[in-house]
Amino acid sequence: MTTPRMERFGRFALRGLRIAASTVTLVELLRSEWLGGAAAAAAWLLFVQVERRWPAGSEAGTEANAEPAASGAPASAAFRLGLEDRPVAGSRRRSRAPRC
Repeated sequence: MTTPRMERFGRFALRGLRIAASTVTLVELLRSEWLGGAAAAAAWLLFVQVERRWPAGSEAGTEANAEPAASGAPASAAFRLGLEDRPVAGSRRRSRAPRC
């Protein structure tokens, strides 16, 4: 059983590892050390994927404030972020006026 404090620490540590891996990638590639740069890039990609797959409800305060979906399924990312009614940047979708 993990506590909210441990989950926050885990997220913080994962974010730190991701930033460190991306920095090492850039430094290694600028030094023309291709093998080290490729290994650090693979580590960065791994950390990004782990961070994206982390359960959304485990972030502090998210699960308690989220509204449950009617079907019992978890809410979509757009709903959790409050983006369900906002237009997408660059979209050509316009609201239609009712025809008379």
